[in-house]
Amino acid sequence: MNQSTKHTRLKDAHSLWQKWKELQQTQPHIRIRNAACQLGVSEAELLATQCEETVTRLKPDWPGILYDLKSLGTVMALTRNDSAVHEKIGLYNPVNIIANQASIVTDELEIRLMLEHWDFAFAVQEDTPRGQRFSLQFFDVAGVAIHKVYLTDNSDQQVFNAIVRKFRHPDQSQIIKTQSLDIDINSDTEVSFDALRQYWRKLKHPQDFETMLTYFKVSRFEAMVLAGTEFVQPVDPIVFIEFIKTLSEITLSVILTVQNQGAIQIHKGSLHHLKQTGPWLNILDEVFNLHLLQETINTMYIVEKPMATGKTNTLELYDATGKIILTLSGENDSANNEDPRWIDLIKSLPAKTEAA
Repeated sequence: MNQSTKHTRLKDAHSLWQKWKELQQTQPHIRIRNAACQLGVSEAELLATQCEETVTRLKPDWPGILYDLKSLGTVMALTRNDSAVHEKIGLYNPVNIIANQASIVTDELEIRLMLEHWDFAFAVQEDTPRGQRFSLQFFDVAGVAIHKVYLTDNSDQQVFNAIVRKFRHPDQSQIIKTQSLDIDINSDTEVSFDALRQYWRKLKHPQDFETMLTYFKVSRFEAMVLAGTEFVQPVDPIVFIEFIKTLSEITLSVILTVQNQGAIQIHKGSLHHLKQTGPWLNILDEVFNLHLLQETINTMYIVEKPMATGKTNTLELYDATGKIILTLSGENDSANNEDPRWIDLIKSLPAKTEAA
């Protein structure tokens, strides 16, 4: 890179950083994801403007970084999409990696990572009203956040510093090059309704559902539409908040999952402390937080999936573009049977009726 090009890139990065600071002056509580959207860039691009300052770009050595997370101690794992933020406290130990699939399954955490969708990584130091906060943040090729790991009071700061030194990227440019994501999804007419339903009837394991989507090259939402009433029942999204309140009141143990293209994060347990803050519904429990932007819930389905030991019923929420927001299911007993209370509760939800 010649000196003129380098000077131009630094100038562009400083200009973007300056606009971010100005935005924070007028909107002091704005999140970086929302700031990036308003500025017309990705979150990763905005973060990169602080490389060599409070941000360090890391090498894309995903197995190496993930294995070293085992020594960090207790951390907060965050996975989100446009509508829901899932935060869980626990240990990244053990970490299992096979090809481009990683998993962390402990008593506290259950996380699945699809590493083929990971592209950028940063170590971040930021000032907050509670003091300095440190994190490792991972993004896809478009600069959209996939997964973040935040240090807690029980994390090992020295291990974090060692990870940053060990995986420091040789390129600490304040401008990064992102690419738009190409989504290749079939139209409904390219998929045989009967073939998909026949495959659906033979499901034996939760992972078989994802295999089915890949086999037919359809999105999760398209599968809902194609499956028909044999497996999918639309329900009115307006009842979701009361549904969550009921789950909290009866302390029913559930499985609550939030995902994006590169990460799936799961909470198992009952839900306790609900709080409404503007358009956000928050679950603020000791080791689990959920932040849900209610107004984005466009479609809600009860989904029945045959399993080797019987049927499972999940509640799935989608936004107006057909992207999955979150899924909820009852936690099974030791014999892998659904809790009758979950079945009764989900079956009591009113079906969605088409407007006249």
